[in-house]
Amino acid sequence: MKVLKAIPNTRAYDMGKMQNGDIIISVQESQLKMYKEKDTIENFHSFYPLKTFGIHVNKDNEILVGISSGLPEKEEEIPKPGKIAVLNCEGSVKRTYENIKNKHSEECCVCPTRIVTNQDNTICFINIFSKNEDRTYGGSIVSIDHNGKRMWTFGEDRYQFCPEDIAVMNSAGCICVLTYDYTDILSKDGIYIAHLQTKITDSLESNTKISSLAFDKNMNLYAGEKTIKKGKRQSAQIHIFEIV
Repeated sequence: MKVLKAIPNTRAYDMGKMQNGDIIISVQESQLKMYKEKDTIENFHSFYPLKTFGIHVNKDNEILVGISSGLPEKEEEIPKPGKIAVLNCEGSVKRTYENIKNKHSEECCVCPTRIVTNQDNTICFINIFSKNEDRTYGGSIVSIDHNGKRMWTFGEDRYQFCPEDIAVMNSAGCICVLTYDYTDILSKDGIYIAHLQTKITDSLESNTKISSLAFDKNMNLYAGEKTIKKGKRQSAQIHIFEIV
């Protein structure tokens, strides 16, 4: 893989691409950033005092942003409230999704860390609501319609279910859910279908994990792997799989 361009002194928690090529960047702070094609980074919208997490640009060029007061702490009895805001391309808030009750709190979102939209314009997101003793984060997958009505939830009843990322298989509308150990495949209605087996998961070292998923237009699966070594810089590589 050849690096075409690197942007120094920049970090990102999540990103989304606008139709004009601009990149919206969440940096886990109050301010959303916009990376322009002229290699400039500008402030786009502030959600102060809340912080930004998951970000996604839908087919209507709307920006969906997961915002929260922060990731949950283990000692918290009442989760921090969060929500999903929808912005237009100028940065104005069009609507928000919140207060859709679930079994863990009265809030729809505690901390929405990843967001996708499906073919029928329904929204799926990872809702992180707890912190485990091993420093992983427990959560669930929540699906809501365009009006904010909850359609289904997956993972609330699973022991230490720790979703890392989600991706939509555009050809079928199925949803791939990445956890620390495996990938679940769900139907567009939230019904469990199967595990997605990849050879790399069996060979990963203890300090290496798959942390992100994406599909291209040909339905090839891209899996991002990162290795964390104490006292050294993180390394990363991308594995590409053909779904057969």
